[in-house]
Amino acid sequence: FFIMDTNKFNGLRKVSISSQLTTSILFDPSFNPIDCDKKKRNSSFSFRDVHKLLSPPITDKSAAKISIPYLMLVSIDKVTAKDFSTEVRAVLDIQKFLKEATIILDMEEFQPIKIVEKILYKIISDKEIEIGQSHVKEMIAEAKEALFTQVEISNYSYQRLTRTIKGILLNPVDGTTFNQPWICAMCSFSSITKRFISITRLKYPVNFGRNGIRVNFVILVLTPKKEKESKSDFELSRTFATLFSSIEYRNEFMNTDSPDVFRQYLKSEAERLAEYQKNVYSKQDSIKIANKNRNNIGFRYSANDLIDEVRSIISDFKSDFSGGFQSFSSFKNMCYGISILYFLTILTGTAFGKLCTKKSGGNIAMENFLTAQAIAGITYSILGSQSLVLLVSNVYILLLIEVFVEISKKIQFDFFALYGWTGIFLSGFLICYSIFNLSNLVSWQTKFYAEMSALFISTGFFAMSANDIYAAFQFLYKSKFTKRSVSILNGSWILTNRSLESEHIYILLEQSNKDEFLLFLILVIGTVCIAVYLGNFT
Repeated sequence: FFIMDTNKFNGLRKVSISSQLTTSILFDPSFNPIDCDKKKRNSSFSFRDVHKLLSPPITDKSAAKISIPYLMLVSIDKVTAKDFSTEVRAVLDIQKFLKEATIILDMEEFQPIKIVEKILYKIISDKEIEIGQSHVKEMIAEAKEALFTQVEISNYSYQRLTRTIKGILLNPVDGTTFNQPWICAMCSFSSITKRFISITRLKYPVNFGRNGIRVNFVILVLTPKKEKESKSDFELSRTFATLFSSIEYRNEFMNTDSPDVFRQYLKSEAERLAEYQKNVYSKQDSIKIANKNRNNIGFRYSANDLIDEVRSIISDFKSDFSGGFQSFSSFKNMCYGISILYFLTILTGTAFGKLCTKKSGGNIAMENFLTAQAIAGITYSILGSQSLVLLVSNVYILLLIEVFVEISKKIQFDFFALYGWTGIFLSGFLICYSIFNLSNLVSWQTKFYAEMSALFISTGFFAMSANDIYAAFQFLYKSKFTKRSVSILNGSWILTNRSLESEHIYILLEQSNKDEFLLFLILVIGTVCIAVYLGNFT
């Protein structure tokens, strides 16, 4: 229950109002405490007046008897602050967006929806010359739809920011409280092609709902739909939310008069945070963390994780294979998964097998490649107890095979012997890794490794496809001259001062398959378009 004071200024009395009625006050963006104070000074409120103010009018008699509940999912997650001393992306975002950010000072508005509309128009209207006034309105409407969650009940509508980042304060007396003076809202939609950010300082505090009753700063982040994780709306919002988490510097932001000075304060705050975080995360702390992780690696815990893994596999071995037959629904899902994975494996296996045959110079045929992949998949599904896990080849193996072929030709060594012994040695390394728990080294892996691996794979595929297109152009598109024998017994030839030594003559015929090359190019482009469509398919 929410306790609300409803006095007539001659004596204080309290009434209890249910949380259903409280929602219209606490979460209504149009509710302004300043106007409420004016009403309390100018007139006297009774409980009946408050009930009329909070309760929606009932137009249907059946609605008066039945109260329909409305539910809304609200999730709160812990977010770590940006480390400006080590995270390169945070520093790059500050350097870029401090120049391009839209700074609005002393905006006079009391409704959150109006505030967001003005900010969006300020951000997007700069592109009005390029995209047109009508398209600006469409982009603003799409951004509002992505920013707000709207619920319509009878004649009333309720809007609330969908994704926000807020600060918290730790107080030994009050516990954890939200940092009210600022809020960071974010969204991503498909109409924009680059990232935008706006920082708005309100002239008067505005009620943005629960945990944001007195908001002075509004940070708005807009990003395209398809953006990599390090450039997403969440990462960019986390960067600027870290800057506004300091109370001391936020007071300096309140006293600035121009956007340039505001940007300078933000830049100095980022530099101060970088120096502070560098001192906090000292070398001693790094050494302690490294020693803690190093304790999990080595002979002290040899084969400990491996033994635990084997025990868990044995205990769940039967259920992993029989779980798909427990009910009709599980059996249906298992059949769907098998069919999808089967065709996915066949397509990729055929493509990689053909490429492997080419790279190995015919030493490894497509049939051998598919057979080896099937044996590896069945063995892993039985021993690893993961029956629906894909084991397919990749670019690394194909490049390794190509290198082995070149080395074997250069040193005149048997290719299969070199390839087989390399596989045996790699298997030995994997066994040592599993025994000595070296898989814990993955915890040191950063995003840079994953991005570089993806870049390497995409570059390898692009180089292979470009070479194939060039080879097809040389083989099909360019004209070729072939020498063909033609009999002259049945024809009449006029020859001057020449004698025929045979009954045939040879002529050169121009031959080209430009139509086949065009078909090949269309298939290549179509494959790329299908891959992009499937990648964007949700």
